[in-house]
Amino acid sequence: MRNAVIVMLIIFNAVCIMVSATLIYSFVSDKNSSGNIGMSKELTNAQIESLNAQVNSLENLNAAQSNTNIVQSNIIQSNTTSAKDAQTVKIDKSKTTVSKVNTSVRGLPILMYHNFYDASKGEKGKDNNYTEISAFAKQMKYLSDNNYYYPSWKEVYEFVEGKKSLPNKSVVVTIDDGSQSFFKLAIPILAKYNVKATSFIITSKIGSKTIAQYESPILEFASHSHDMHRAGKDGKGRFLTMTYDEAYNDLMTTQKIIGSNDVFCYPYGDHNDFTKKMLTVTGYKLALTIIPGRVYPGMDRLTLPRVRMSKGDSLSNFITRVN
Repeated sequence: MRNAVIVMLIIFNAVCIMVSATLIYSFVSDKNSSGNIGMSKELTNAQIESLNAQVNSLENLNAAQSNTNIVQSNIIQSNTTSAKDAQTVKIDKSKTTVSKVNTSVRGLPILMYHNFYDASKGEKGKDNNYTEISAFAKQMKYLSDNNYYYPSWKEVYEFVEGKKSLPNKSVVVTIDDGSQSFFKLAIPILAKYNVKATSFIITSKIGSKTIAQYESPILEFASHSHDMHRAGKDGKGRFLTMTYDEAYNDLMTTQKIIGSNDVFCYPYGDHNDFTKKMLTVTGYKLALTIIPGRVYPGMDRLTLPRVRMSKGDSLSNFITRVN
């Protein structure tokens, strides 16, 4: 387009020069041949007006060409800027994609707590399954202050299945057994810092009334079995050695009390092919063990690992475990 305009300008200039030369030649010839000053003067005025009109037209064309060049230059500059902007957007999108990939590499920490004690009242934790409540408060405050995301069990399921990415700062808080120290000490801390958690309860000891009393947008209950949390014939969790009917009835009973089969927590963490089969038969989608580690896409969703929280864990240790 730009080259075409330049060619037209050159042709127009040439035509103008030829016309001007012709008029001047005509003017000189008429003056020499006729000697008629009046006619020559009138012709001169006409020639001058014609030449002026041509010059003005030429100037207008030049100005138009100049404006065209400016517009084209602006368009080129604008396109260049737009291309840079598009490149920037593409880079940002690429960074987002990389972040999602890193989420899978990082893994999802599912924290595992059990019991709590208050050192300020002279209480002492009996073993490593006890967490001092002020330490627990600092840990939950850290999650809250740093805007951690608490995925639902449905989201965890989709994450394991490779159907969903989770934010880098994602964590699941779980508390096993439903001890009195949990209800008395831990629940107020969870509420204070608005941290979502799941309490795995033994439904033969804790029933629907307690669930209805404490269940809230930040606290949900899930099954730690109905009556499997005791030793079986081999000294391990009795789930391993129960009959099909015994296991089926236990799982269906606890499921009815809880009102959900999204996730199950193995008593003592003990599991085998039989326990996995029974969970599948009764419709459970996820199951947690006490195997240490983080959760990654593609893992066996019925033997997911957790990050154990123990007595004496410092805040720096906690931060390392969730980051």
